[in-house]
Amino acid sequence: MKEEYRWVLSHRQKLWLESQHHRLENEWQYLALEVRHRGKYSNFERGQLNELGRLVRNKKNTIDNIII
Repeated sequence: MKEEYRWVLSHRQKLWLESQHHRLENEWQYLALEVRHRGKYSNFERGQLNELGRLVRNKKNTIDNIII
């Protein structure tokens, strides 16, 4: 089944993802890069981006301020 990218990335969201890029590793970095490049995201990616935002705000799962 083809994934549907129905959510458009706003300019503010794009800037936030760019500003967090240095803090991300592995899957988070790949997710942020793909979404920024595409400019859209799916329902599944929406959930992942919300989780990423929660991790960044709460600084959970971090080693030296890097989101892993």
